[in-house]
Amino acid sequence: MFEARSSGLQATADLIAAADEAESIAAARVGIRKEQSFSEKVNQYFPWLIKSLKPSTTQENQDGIDWWVIFKRNNHFPLLGGRIVPAQIKSSPYETENFRLTQEYSNNFRGKIIVIDFNLRIPRDLFEHKFMSELHRIEDIIKNERKIKDSNSFKIR
Repeated sequence: MFEARSSGLQATADLIAAADEAESIAAARVGIRKEQSFSEKVNQYFPWLIKSLKPSTTQENQDGIDWWVIFKRNNHFPLLGGRIVPAQIKSSPYETENFRLTQEYSNNFRGKIIVIDFNLRIPRDLFEHKFMSELHRIEDIIKNERKIKDSNSFKIR
């Protein structure tokens, strides 16, 4: 804003446009730092569970995917072992719940996406709890899908 005024912009609309652009740039920087920190914490806290994290493409990011989480085969989450699960990082519990109400969440992902509110100052125990809760939720969805598939295979046609 200061730069816009000192470069000669005087009209309110021009100043507002300059402020909006500066806000977008700042928000993008914070988002990038937050996503990088998420990656670091997942790799640091769950090396026994996570094989790797792969960043999404620009298109995938627009479709609601920030990361692809690749799981190791393990005894704690046997249904997730070897799977690649998308992850969406949100700034608040409110944003997390709103995302879960979207068509994209229910239709495209059928709930099988890690959706977690994350900030740079989140305590380790809270982050671990939220992340593990998401994994339990996704594994429950997979179990239920298998039960439905198994029960349908025994129906007489």
